[in-house]
Amino acid sequence: MGTDNVSVDSLEGRLKESTLVILKPEALVARIDQGIVDEYVKRVLELSIVLDKIFRFTPESLEEFYSHIYQKIGIVRARLEFSYMTRLNSRALVISGPNAVACMRKIVGGYPEYSADGKLVGYRADFQPIRAPPGTIRGNLSSMSLDIAQMIGISVPNLVHASDSPESYQRETKILLGRGHISQGDFKPVKNEYLAWLNSLRS
Repeated sequence: MGTDNVSVDSLEGRLKESTLVILKPEALVARIDQGIVDEYVKRVLELSIVLDKIFRFTPESLEEFYSHIYQKIGIVRARLEFSYMTRLNSRALVISGPNAVACMRKIVGGYPEYSADGKLVGYRADFQPIRAPPGTIRGNLSSMSLDIAQMIGISVPNLVHASDSPESYQRETKILLGRGHISQGDFKPVKNEYLAWLNSLRS
């Protein structure tokens, strides 16, 4: 997703953009999930939480959700390392507002990525908290690294997932909806007084 594209269609889409954030079991076990929501999500003036739901992955839904990782490291290893996520709850958030995808990737623990002509194209979130930038969720709240996680025999517990594109958001929410982890009734209308105020300045 290019954040410097100023075409009318792209701009309108970005103003209404949504992203999926999943607070993983480790965040809930440590009882820091609400703190993450309060300190990192709600403080972004233009963004609104339109869904907030506790759920639990099944082995089937988890494999579908993280299919790219399962394919990369192998099904047997992935099932072993991710099994804790099917035994404990996660918390799904759908967040809407201008540049929601890029903003949440940055907050999670992302580094900016630029095109050849110097335009910002998005944020690559490092999955290892020890390498995430300070001031981010992963960078501030965890010191975990890949080698330590491998010694334990689990996937890297990095607290949070965030969609990396509008297309990923559509795919991921479709999986959660299809598996019954969330429902259309869980979504709330977007209500953002700050955005409404900004919009009023145009009149």
